[in-house]
Amino acid sequence: MAKINQIDTIDSLDILLAAKAKGLVKEVKPLLRQIERSDIYLSPNLIATVLELAGES
Repeated sequence: MAKINQIDTIDSLDILLAAKAKGLVKEVKPLLRQIERSDIYLSPNLIATVLELAGES
């Protein structure tokens, strides 16, 4: 519905990247690992991309 109504959305990985950019978290990698241990699936390519964007690749 958001896309149909042209409303921007943000996901949890965007929030992690924004938090790092603002200095609220030092590293994204440990938080990604926590997400991986949950029932949420993150593809290896997505993880690599997020780590690269965070400067942690």
